[in-house]
Amino acid sequence: MKLLSARCGHIDVDIGFLEGGGINGNLRRVPSMCFIIEHPAGLVLWDASMHPCVCTDPTGYWG
Repeated sequence: MKLLSARCGHIDVDIGFLEGGGINGNLRRVPSMCFIIEHPAGLVLWDASMHPCVCTDPTGYWG
């Protein structure tokens, strides 16, 4: 088996989420990844993406 990663774009995330603090309004652009598992029975696309409403209201979704 093989595990392959693919960059599927980016998201802007508050640094407070990344560093364990509260929301501070400073954003950092981070990659949004998906993964492809190559298995003898076939390929699996694993996309651990976020709910679409995170694009418009991340604080409302994540709290």
